[in-house]
Amino acid sequence: MASSITYEYRAWLRDLQSIAILMRACMDPEEVEERVDTYFMGSGDGRLLAKLRGNDRFEIKALVGREEAGEIWRRAVSETFPLRRPTVEKISCLFDTTGDAAKLIRTHLELREAFQACATPIPVRKKRFHLRTERCRAELTHVTMDGMHFQTAAIECEDAKMLRSMISSLALTRWPNLNYGAWLRSRMRDDRA
Repeated sequence: MASSITYEYRAWLRDLQSIAILMRACMDPEEVEERVDTYFMGSGDGRLLAKLRGNDRFEIKALVGREEAGEIWRRAVSETFPLRRPTVEKISCLFDTTGDAAKLIRTHLELREAFQACATPIPVRKKRFHLRTERCRAELTHVTMDGMHFQTAAIECEDAKMLRSMISSLALTRWPNLNYGAWLRSRMRDDRA
């Protein structure tokens, strides 16, 4: 997708089968991907979502708004290692990380070290089934975290109107829209209770 702004909706489901049938009927399959993403969960308000994709790409997404159909996100960083100096400075500024902001972060281990004082790393194993239309991407994902299994379906579109149309046709509005960061925060609260 050309735009750095995306409109997104994610539902956490007990069973993906009925949604999978609907998605596969109206979207083209792409690929199956398995990896472990590490989310860095800080004490902020949840508007920034930092994650290590596998061990080779670091991303930061910023929640810039909400609307009836879903959430509006802007990708602030998406970079492989070594991370460039402006990226390291941005990380330091946004997350108050430890270490020298002028120092390069060469590996995923150095990234984890930088986040050590300001965020809890949460590894999430994912098996994702990717689908797409001309203007939207979707995924059906089996998630494993702390030995527990979860399932999620997500739609990401270039514009709000297309997202509304997709989630309506798939009947996803029966489930609340809960992005990974919000879902992980709720799991962390449940673990503390």
